[in-house]
Amino acid sequence: MLKLVGTLRSGPSRLSPRATSWCISSHQMVAGCSGAATAPQPNDDPLPPSTGKSPETLSKNQLVKKAFADLNMNKTPLEVPRKKSQSTMEELLSTVDNKFVSYKQAVYTITVLSQEVEKGKIDLTTLEADERYQRFCRIVAKKSGVVNAIKSGEAENRTQSTLISVDDLHESADVKKLSISQTIQMFCGLAVRQRRPRPLLRGLADNIIKSSNSLSIKNIADILYGMARLNFIEEELLVKLSDGLKKKIPGVTQSPIIGSILTSLGMMRYRDDALMDTLCDWSIKHKNILRTQDLCALLMTLAVIGYSPGNFDVLYKDLVANLRDTDMTKGSEWIDVVWSLVVLNRASHRQVESTLNEKFIATLTDRDTSAAKKHKLLNINAAAKYLLKNYSGPVLKEDSPILEAPIARVKDKEVFVKAITDALANLFPSREHFRTNVDVRTGFLIDVVFFIDTKLITSPVDKVTENTKALRIAINANYYHDFCVGKKHILGAVSLHNRLLEAMGYRILDISHTDFHTHDKLLKRISYLNDRIKAIVK
Repeated sequence: MLKLVGTLRSGPSRLSPRATSWCISSHQMVAGCSGAATAPQPNDDPLPPSTGKSPETLSKNQLVKKAFADLNMNKTPLEVPRKKSQSTMEELLSTVDNKFVSYKQAVYTITVLSQEVEKGKIDLTTLEADERYQRFCRIVAKKSGVVNAIKSGEAENRTQSTLISVDDLHESADVKKLSISQTIQMFCGLAVRQRRPRPLLRGLADNIIKSSNSLSIKNIADILYGMARLNFIEEELLVKLSDGLKKKIPGVTQSPIIGSILTSLGMMRYRDDALMDTLCDWSIKHKNILRTQDLCALLMTLAVIGYSPGNFDVLYKDLVANLRDTDMTKGSEWIDVVWSLVVLNRASHRQVESTLNEKFIATLTDRDTSAAKKHKLLNINAAAKYLLKNYSGPVLKEDSPILEAPIARVKDKEVFVKAITDALANLFPSREHFRTNVDVRTGFLIDVVFFIDTKLITSPVDKVTENTKALRIAINANYYHDFCVGKKHILGAVSLHNRLLEAMGYRILDISHTDFHTHDKLLKRISYLNDRIKAIVK
């Protein structure tokens, strides 16, 4: 029986970084988001030289809109007494009659008036037609250097109520005063600039969560896009957005916005089975307008979260069965499609053959064969060998460079695996009785492999032969990134790895980060592994 051997040891582990290979490609992200999640582009142009022309020659509506591009909500407001409705409007606009109006005063005035417009207390058309208001707008526009930008038409489609600068947003201290439209605009602006000030993001998320306003489908798509691009995973916000999507999706008539939503959900690994059922229902109902790239986004997202909807047979028959590699713009996209079907256990022999034949492999460019794509090809190749019954098609050649694709490990996973191997080193007679980071050319690393008989006696790995009567045990260390967000379920890629290992003759000992903690004392970790190994052997 297993027992503690000697004193506590902490020998070195041969661990290498590991990165997940199931992420949606950047091409799909751009393609999926291009029609829906469009965030306003901030203006980074330097202050233009004076042209000698009066700003009044510019379009009034453009000046009104562009004025909002430089509003900075963290400025100290002027001590202007605030009243409501038209009295507020008249009092604030009357200050423009002063001989000198500062930039700060103009910004404050426009900010307060925009908040009143948001509340419905001031009519926007009346406000924009007021000459005094237009003068405030010109002051802000001239100061922020946007006159030339207006002339070049850079801000044609921006609305007055949402244009807020994202410059120095990490210094903003009063996010709660922002309207919901301003909140969404700021969120998207941060995503465009790839800026992640956590306090501000938390404040913006809280604004959206607590808002009683109904969000449009485009609002939700924009927020999801921002969250995915910034890798800002806030489950409470995702739950609210998911509930809104279930109500709004049936009324959608455009495919790109569905593709944007699906891509964002997949990037964040967010699993809500009811939401995915709704998206699949929409895709089947609108199969005549569903774009190919949006169908690919659906398959990829289902594969990432490892969910096969109840109506997948209908989805497959109506939409997937007729897909061909010639329907894709790049070979890498077809790899994603076939990989998704392999993960979902729905790939046909024809589909697998189409990715493993030499002609297709020869058409792949260097960009198509990134490390992530090679891993997916290895997954497909392994499925052809071990999972597809009676498969007689081509497989990758033994000298194929794809088989040598390196597999990396993220740092947190590396620390987690080391905590396991340190415990095993004290549970087994020596480190020679197990191996780590075993690459069996399936596109995955086996975290730990060891051999043990029914009497709980382990064998040195180097001395194991085909005649050795021992069970092959594979430890899969499932850390945070191996689980979905939302419904706590292992990712589709992890599930595929388990299926492959079982088909190869391994018994799987899965260790979750929720049960095995790196900060626990060594003795507790040893005891946990000892109990799990006994259970799997019996």
